[in-house]
Amino acid sequence: MTEKEFLTLYKERRNLKSIREAKERLDSFWKALFDVLEEEEKVIIKDWGIFEKKEVKPRKILNLATREMMITEEKKVIKFKPRMKMIDKVNELNTLMEEEYEH
Repeated sequence: MTEKEFLTLYKERRNLKSIREAKERLDSFWKALFDVLEEEEKVIIKDWGIFEKKEVKPRKILNLATREMMITEEKKVIKFKPRMKMIDKVNELNTLMEEEYEH
């Protein structure tokens, strides 16, 4: 699913006036999440899961083009751990989609 398809679906489900409004709402959510993660280690959203800031340590890699060993830089990434309720919902949707596909 592309971003535009997702925004169209979101717009319809939320009865919004435009895709632009849907994008603004979605961007607002992500901005708020990233702002909080700059100050906190994790954000827990009930029934969804946990967004957590993690550090990735430097590691050795092989540059295949030059055959040279290199070391990556340390960086911070955001990990998402879904809650069981979300996992169950996704599995339920997959089952429904498979049943529709079979018929």
